[in-house]
This record gives sequence, C-alpha cells and structure tokens, in this order.
Amino acid sequence: MRAINSLLAQDHRGPIEIHLLVKDEHDTAIPLMQKSFPNVDFSLSTEQLCQVTTDSERSVFVAYVGVDPKSDKVNWIASRTKAHYTAILDADHQAHSQWLRSSICLLQQHKARIVQGRRQPISARGFFQLWDSLHQHIGCELFNTAFTRLGLNVFFTGTTVVMETELLQSHPFSSCITEDTDFSYDIFLHG
Repeated sequence: MRAINSLLAQDHRGPIEIHLLVKDEHDTAIPLMQKSFPNVDFSLSTEQLCQVTTDSERSVFVAYVGVDPKSDKVNWIASRTKAHYTAILDADHQAHSQWLRSSICLLQQHKARIVQGRRQPISARGFFQLWDSLHQHIGCELFNTAFTRLGLNVFFTGTTVVMETELLQSHPFSSCITEDTDFSYDIFLHG
C-alpha cells in the first residue's frame, strides 16, 4: 500500500495508470488492498484486471497475471500497455512525489530512453530489511553513483525506473534470475 499510495501522490500532471501485478487472488497483497478499498470485489473473475479506482487521472488496477516471476509479470503488462512511458516500482519500495515528473523531464531533456531512479532505504529493522538495504541501497547505489560521476551509463536495477514503453517491448525481460542485469547488457549492446 505504501508503493501504491506513493504513486497516487505523484505531482505529475498527466494521467497515471497503476497496475499491481500479482499471480492470483491468493497473493498476500490482496488482503491489504481489501482493507484499503473495502467496496471493491477482488475475487478473480473472467477478467484478468480488477479496477480498484474510477478516477480517470489516477487509475489503480490489480492485474492477475497467473505467474510468479517478476520478469513474466513485467512482460505481461508491457505487451498490453499503449502508454508512451512505463515506470516500474517494486512493491516493497515507495516513490518520491517528484519521481515520475522529474524522470520524464530527464528523459526528454537528455533525449534518453530510460532513467534509473535512485533509492534510499525506508527501514533497516530486521534481517531481510537489513540485507535488502546492504545489497540494494548500498551495493547497487554505490556503483551507480560512481558510474554517474564518471559520466558512464548506470545499470538498470529493476526497482525504480521510467522508460519508453517501446524499449521494454522490444527487449522483454529474460527468465534468468538476474533479469535486471541481463536487460542492462541487452540495451547497452543495442545502443
């Protein structure tokens, strides 16, 4: 819910369509969604999309994609969207209120096709939060900060990114365990 609420609070002036990608109605996120949106029926129907909100500027959907791997979920939505830009925010993260606006501005100003967002830890209490913080927020960010200072491209880390949708559609995620690294190499090698 923290991730979804941070997307609903974006200061981007255009419409935002948010898709929570889950395997099925048994996902652990569904009880949280039911608590936050008590008037919505989240039971799996014949449709794969469950519309949560009706606001045309900030739409929220739950997408029952039928698969577990993140790569398959992202490929599923990328093949169905017609939006010019796609943003990926892992559900265990939250976005700064300027994330979408500032990323789209950077894409347009630098004629870039992808912008990797910076991340900061929310909480490092507990073993898994500490492990995630050490690996993602110190390890990956340390390299990406050094690469940025050297004027080099940074690696796509898959957690907070905005890109042209066509880039993701023409280079779908592979089914390897490090789909973000594989995607980085793929887009680097293709210019």
